[in-house]
Amino acid sequence: MATPFPQSQLATLNTVQAILCSAGLAPHHLNSADCAVPSSCTLTPVSHCFTPSSTLSLPPSPEVIVSQYELLPAQFFSINEIDQGLNKINCETTVDRVIWHPHGAIVEYLQTGAADGATIAHIFDVDPHPKHFIHPKASFQYSLGDGHSSHDNMTCFLFKSQSGAVVLCVKLHTLCQ
Repeated sequence: MATPFPQSQLATLNTVQAILCSAGLAPHHLNSADCAVPSSCTLTPVSHCFTPSSTLSLPPSPEVIVSQYELLPAQFFSINEIDQGLNKINCETTVDRVIWHPHGAIVEYLQTGAADGATIAHIFDVDPHPKHFIHPKASFQYSLGDGHSSHDNMTCFLFKSQSGAVVLCVKLHTLCQ
C-alpha cells in the first residue's frame, strides 16, 4: 500500500495542478498514462481550469502577449477621411485600408488587397528610443523577398508628429518569399 502524501505536499501538488491547468495543461489534456497522479493521493479539483487563482496569476510576458496577437481586419477610410487626405502615404501613393498593429506585434501573413490596385497599409507601433527601436520589418514572421526598393525622406501623410505636422519616412516596397 502506498504511503499517503503529507498535507504540505498535497498543498504543493494542488498549487502545481492549478498552475498547469492555467497554462492549458490540465490532466484531461494529457494522453499518457505515465502522467497520471498516483492513486494514493487526491487532489482538489480545479473548478476553472483556464483561470488561475489570484494568488497564482502573474502578468503574461510580452512575448506571450504578442504571440497571441490576432490580426484585426483592415479598416476602410471614410469619405471624409479620404477628402482630408488621411489615406495618403505621400503625394503619389494612397491606400484603401489600414491596419494599426500594437507595439511588439508579430504578424504571420500580412493582409493584402483582394484586387489588383487595392492596397492595405500596415502600421506598427514602435518605440522610437534608439536602445529599444526594432524595425517593423522584423515583425514579419516570414522573410521578405529580394525585389524591393526604398526612398528616404519621403513625406508621409499617414503619420503625424505630436504637434500634428506630417513626418518624414522611408518608403519601402517589398515582396514576401
